[in-house]
Amino acid sequence: MKEDSPLTLDELASVAAEKIGALRSRVIRKANGALPYDYIVPNGVYEELWDWDAFFVGLHLISENRADGIYLKNWCLNFLHFTEPDGQTPGGIRPWAGRDARLYHIKPLLGQAAYYASLSLGDFGWIEPVWDRMKAGVTYRERKMSDAATGLIKWWDSLESGADNNPALVRTYHNSIAGVDVNAFMLLDYRAMTVIADRLDKPDDTRAFRERAQLLGRAVNVHLWDPGDAGQVAERVTRLCLEDLAANGMMHENYHSETGAPLAAPNFISWNLLVAQMIEEARTRVFKPDPTQALWIE
Repeated sequence: MKEDSPLTLDELASVAAEKIGALRSRVIRKANGALPYDYIVPNGVYEELWDWDAFFVGLHLISENRADGIYLKNWCLNFLHFTEPDGQTPGGIRPWAGRDARLYHIKPLLGQAAYYASLSLGDFGWIEPVWDRMKAGVTYRERKMSDAATGLIKWWDSLESGADNNPALVRTYHNSIAGVDVNAFMLLDYRAMTVIADRLDKPDDTRAFRERAQLLGRAVNVHLWDPGDAGQVAERVTRLCLEDLAANGMMHENYHSETGAPLAAPNFISWNLLVAQMIEEARTRVFKPDPTQALWIE
């Protein structure tokens, strides 16, 4: 692609769906070693299960084929296999070694993964045997990493946030930053758990998670909300990834914030699979994994 003849949004969306969406087959792995269920990896240099990489890939997979909800179900079961009685769950699992000691805590995604898996498969019943463990995992951060003054929850450190070089987290004390991203994930997780508890006919849990979501939502609106335009972001990221594919025949894990030059992890296929649908979702305001927007609209 040339800068002097940029593709229109319709053309961008079409090319992204064709060229980026076609890479999805490279991220699936069979159960292996410490991972008892088939799982998702970021293609390239990684063969381990990472929490948000696999979650985001899973969302793209079910956007194209509802039967692929099995991979989000497996995502939950693999992580819950390593959940401690108090709910502490690692954010990464290595097939050759088990827990990744660098990632102490899973991101707030367990409830959402279970919800989207169940929605796509048309079955919530598989959650019943692991419900108590899932509850402990979802509420762990609230119990261990929350801020009493604001009602917000916090990241433990930079690495577990996934945004490795986030300036708000680099060189800060553990358990000190109440980021927008972690609170948004947590709010959606509480809403997901509310729906799941209702589907499993657990009225006390339904009420408790609904109250958690309402309280955190109010805290986010007071302390963190700033309206912005998600369409511009979708367009910039789509152009960036397609330009990398055109110039280098691959995508990378990260890019220079000013020049867009690729910086690390060649042949990276993970969150960037969602680029195949970003423009479409930004323009239609319909989240393809859940067209009813159940977790997004109160």
